[in-house]
Amino acid sequence: MARPGIDEGCPKAINTAIKISERRYKLLGLDSPIQSQVETLVNQELEQFVSALSERLPHEKFIEVLQVISALQGAKTHA
Repeated sequence: MARPGIDEGCPKAINTAIKISERRYKLLGLDSPIQSQVETLVNQELEQFVSALSERLPHEKFIEVLQVISALQGAKTHA
């Protein structure tokens, strides 16, 4: 594939190509795995927290807490 300017080592052409590549990565979501990893870790922590609550709270209180968590998650997705 011909890349005028880049193959000749033109700094302006190289910088432009880098900017285009960075923009493509962003548009294609290739920078998003970091966010997915953070969301996975948060979900794991939440699962551990809920599991610990289920062992320590009476069943009725545990159900109330789950309802609050569910409401908060629903509010977060609509924000």
